[in-house]
Amino acid sequence: MRQTVNTYDAIVIGAGLAGLSAAFDLAEHGLHVLVLERDPQVGGRTSSWKDNGMDVESGIHKFVGFYSEFKNFLERAGLNLDDVFIYQDEIEIRVAEGGEKNFRPGKRRRSGRFGISAIHRPVMTIGGALGNGELLSWRDKWQLVRFVIAGTVQYLRDPLSLDRYSIAEYARRHGVSENVIYTVLWTFSSGLFFLSPERYSAYPFFALTWAGIKGSFSSRIAIFKGGMTEVMAGPIADAIVSRGGEVNTGVKVDRILFEDGRAVGAAAGDQIYFAPRVVLAATIAPAKAIIEASENVPDDSELEKLRVLPDMSGVTVQIELDRPALPDDHVIFGANSILGTFAEQSHTTFPNSKGRISTFLTPTEPYINMEDKDIVAAVVADLRRHGIDVEGRIVNSAVVRHASEFYLLEPGSEEKRPYQQTSIPGFALAGDYTRQSHICSMEGAVVSGRRAAKAVNSPRLK
Repeated sequence: MRQTVNTYDAIVIGAGLAGLSAAFDLAEHGLHVLVLERDPQVGGRTSSWKDNGMDVESGIHKFVGFYSEFKNFLERAGLNLDDVFIYQDEIEIRVAEGGEKNFRPGKRRRSGRFGISAIHRPVMTIGGALGNGELLSWRDKWQLVRFVIAGTVQYLRDPLSLDRYSIAEYARRHGVSENVIYTVLWTFSSGLFFLSPERYSAYPFFALTWAGIKGSFSSRIAIFKGGMTEVMAGPIADAIVSRGGEVNTGVKVDRILFEDGRAVGAAAGDQIYFAPRVVLAATIAPAKAIIEASENVPDDSELEKLRVLPDMSGVTVQIELDRPALPDDHVIFGANSILGTFAEQSHTTFPNSKGRISTFLTPTEPYINMEDKDIVAAVVADLRRHGIDVEGRIVNSAVVRHASEFYLLEPGSEEKRPYQQTSIPGFALAGDYTRQSHICSMEGAVVSGRRAAKAVNSPRLK
């Protein structure tokens, strides 16, 4: 086949939030930037598409008010945040086996302006947690308060020292009862990190805790007002194009081109793209594969970290129903359940659905290779344990697998996270797995993208 050669100022591999963030910054500074995305749509792990006539998304995503860089990015790209998000003031914890012990702090608001949160909400949330006697005794609550204070202080003094322990081990070292570990830590760890508290590090828990403390008066939760590609990723891609960039989907990059110790472009089959700046913004497994397939890769300590950084998978299940399973849409954490986080979405994100339940499963290992029908059956069974019966009401369903796309938050992983800037001229890494303080999040993806753009174009980016 005839080889095709194209030349650009910069190439970004991957159109997830990290790649879009990097590309937007580069385009903002007058560079002719090309974004190459292997999927048919932009958005990466924050994308949506049609599958067998069903609106499908990569998974439930929640925006938290202290995501300042993410918010600023959307505004810089010209997005109206009220067109992107629906704001909520309620989180529910449901304990399986009937779901009779539920905790729902605050009052839900379906709409509102970003950044104008009810100033009493953090107090209501804390008061609701400490005042709820069904899930925790007063002794449990006191243990939890002491544990959070101790961990937060240690995070501020020596954050990486927390990465020596799992969150469960750290809690036990501070006298926390098994009831608190099971009821509180298990619930939030499975809902946020898709791991049990025995497996994930104390570092991400307290990194998130400190971020929440700093932004407690702007910590309203929002969910998306439609499919994420439609309301967010697509408009960002349009903003890149309007600044002279190009965004190509359905292009699987095979390798990065290196010459004389620097990055000079990328290749996708017989398509060759030359540029003096390359940002690798794919998720972990594809990023590793691209590096391994590349020739003449210079030695670099950040790439060595990428090679050894452990990864994990994610599985999300989405079920269309003949009517809503719940009377309203809000985020639910499922205790004692494979349903780490789940929600009814027919009143908000998917208003064209008669009923819609979406969930992230935890743990993911038993389900990543399981048949779709068996996964859906397991979800239906656990919904029933939460007091939600959808048997015989399923119209359609989809299982979305994220194979090896997250970095594993087990103890010892933090020091293996690579920085965005490498020692290779013109080459940088972007993704929420790269080193920054926001862990696996949309905020972390945006921060990493901006840093990667600056790394490959530092003389022109302030």
